[in-house]
Amino acid sequence: MSESVLQHHFTQLGFDFNDTSPVFPGWVRRLKIDVGLSDNARNAIHWIREDPHLLVVGIEPIPDSVENLTAMIAQEPDKERILRQLAIVPIALAGEEGKAPFYVTDGHTGYSSLLLPRDIPIAKEIEVDVITLDTLLTFLLSSAISRIDHLKLDCQGLDLEILESGNENMANVAAVTAEPEEALYHG
Repeated sequence: MSESVLQHHFTQLGFDFNDTSPVFPGWVRRLKIDVGLSDNARNAIHWIREDPHLLVVGIEPIPDSVENLTAMIAQEPDKERILRQLAIVPIALAGEEGKAPFYVTDGHTGYSSLLLPRDIPIAKEIEVDVITLDTLLTFLLSSAISRIDHLKLDCQGLDLEILESGNENMANVAAVTAEPEEALYHG
């Protein structure tokens, strides 16, 4: 299921495939992964503006955040470049795969999580596709791209669980930024 979910989303983004691996455009020389884009994708956009040969795979499971982010990017003077170099995939990462409830917080969605927040009001609960980091890395790493330059996680209480799900593929990740905060969430 997980590879087919990724293949479905990458097909919608316009990627071709060699068997089950995405074929990256010739200009792509480096990959970074930004998990938890929220409404602004601050890191991803900064990275893109510094490197014309970088593809950022952005993971953001909240449809409203993806819509807000796309509208925000449309206002940028270099919107075409940002949209070309940012592949937004509407899924979540965790230690197990499948479908799961995702708690969208009221007001600032940056506290939204697969874990139930303790003292933050919930606006709604949505169902999202969930994959492991190992599945994502296996899918992205190919003969043309053999490493991930940077993996940034901001997954509201799940960062360590996600990193543990990376398995042997973590050897192909050059740098990791994670936020191992769990105090705000149950579980």
